[in-house]
Amino acid sequence: MICEICNKEMRRAHRETAKDYLFACLCFFPYRCPCCQRRRLGIRWEQAALFYGACTVLFFAFVVGVVWYKSKHRPAPVSAFSAHPMKPGLVESEPPAAPQIGPFGQVLTPVKQALSNADIADLSQAHLAGDVVTRLIRTYPHNFQIDPKSLIELKKAGTPDMVISAMIDSTVTTAPGQQVIPSAFHTVPY
Repeated sequence: MICEICNKEMRRAHRETAKDYLFACLCFFPYRCPCCQRRRLGIRWEQAALFYGACTVLFFAFVVGVVWYKSKHRPAPVSAFSAHPMKPGLVESEPPAAPQIGPFGQVLTPVKQALSNADIADLSQAHLAGDVVTRLIRTYPHNFQIDPKSLIELKKAGTPDMVISAMIDSTVTTAPGQQVIPSAFHTVPY
């Protein structure tokens, strides 16, 4: 590197500032003229060729790696109708049926079968919490037998007292002698 002022060969100088260290990362090093003491940054071509060549190779290796990864880990095509909401496209299923409309414009939703004493005993044996079973009793239609023999069987099955009490309360709210007959649909206000 030649000094523009005195036309002498410049020598490599020590790095003094943060700017010198920063540019040294990019192969630009400080040079100083021995005559006029002028300082300037210059590139060392033998190091720069090696550095920038290695950067180019690493960049292209990264691009090829990303393209390969994306081709191997392409997500499965999403189906409009899948059986599992978290894993779309695994199993094709029927499209959801359109809601049925009642005679007065209300939406009719299918009702599950009515709860029975056997259902409550199964839920209790599965150690479902009493407040959850009580909420089911209040929500679902039911057809409970609350005679003493049935209540003893429920207690032997491990049914909590609060659930038995909720069964009695829900059965008493219907008229005496009237049973809840589950229909295929019940109305839901919208």
